[in-house]
Formats: sequence, C-alpha cells, structure tokens
Amino acid sequence: MKKLIVPVAVASLALTSCATAGGTAMDRAWGQCGVAVVGGAVLGAIIGNNTGSGNARQGAGTGGLVGVGICGVLLAMASEEDKRRIREAEYAALETGQDREDSYVGKDGKRRTILVRTEDAPPREWSVPVDATQTAAAPDQKPGTVTDICRYRQTTLTVEDTGSGSLDRELVCRNPHTRTWEVQNA
Repeated sequence: MKKLIVPVAVASLALTSCATAGGTAMDRAWGQCGVAVVGGAVLGAIIGNNTGSGNARQGAGTGGLVGVGICGVLLAMASEEDKRRIREAEYAALETGQDREDSYVGKDGKRRTILVRTEDAPPREWSVPVDATQTAAAPDQKPGTVTDICRYRQTTLTVEDTGSGSLDRELVCRNPHTRTWEVQNA
C-alpha cells in the first residue's frame, strides 16, 4: 500500500489541475468539489489502511464524507432555481456595477443568500474589422478596436445551517459584438 502513495499524490495533483482550469468560477468550484470528495476518499483509504484496524473501505468512506462537507454549500445550491438565481444576481451586479444581494428560502426550507460584489477593472480592447462608420462614430479609438466595460466579480453563497463559501474572483468583460458578459482567462 505504501507504494501507492506517490502515484495517488500525482493523480490527485493532475485531477486538481484539470478541475480548476477554464470555465466560470462556478464550473471550477464544482470541479474542485469533485476533487475534494475523491481526494478525501483516497486519503481516507490510505490512512484507514495504515492505521487502526487497517480498514481502507471505512477510511475511504470517512474521507469522502469530509470532502462532501467541504462542498456542502455548493451541493445545497445545486437546484435549477438556485443556479438561475445565481446567474441573475451576477448579471444584475455586472450591469449596474453595484453589489447585488438576493436572499430567499429554497424548496428545502433553508434560507439562501447570494452576494455578488463587483469592482471596476481596466477596459479591454477587442479587435474588430475596420469599417468607415466605426472610425467616424469613435474617432478617438484605434482603428480595428472597440473598448468595452470590464469588472471583477466575486460571488459568495450562504445556506442556512450549512455554511458559506466564496467562488473565485473573476474578470468579466462585456463583448461589444454580442453585448454578453464573458469571463476572461488570466
């Protein structure tokens, strides 16, 4: 069993890097949640096998539960209504540039609070095809570029009797072509 420690550690690091790359903060949080459950189970199995009664299955179960505990808030906010409310609160905060808080009672009877904080970020330049109407409408702008609004966003989720957790801070910019808010990769 001791020969498995290095491969398991390498696999855990690989899973962590896959789960945390790309996507939105919510996507990354879900990926990290899965890693926490799997990592907790693997670590619990190793500890369970090498200590006490030597029961790897019991250790894996305990470790997995510890991982689930870390993800409790995220799991509690997994309904379609919760996800819709998170998206709406994030959109409203980005549009106004002001913090947004939404508090409601979920179907399970527990109060939920979504707090989205925003902070202005430097504007981003987007490349666009050069056309005469664009340069006439914005003579102070470089040909072939359009500048639009960027904001930092951080979302904190709280579920009554479960806990609170913050998603990663993200840079989000409004695409001048589609007018949608897009998460920017650092």
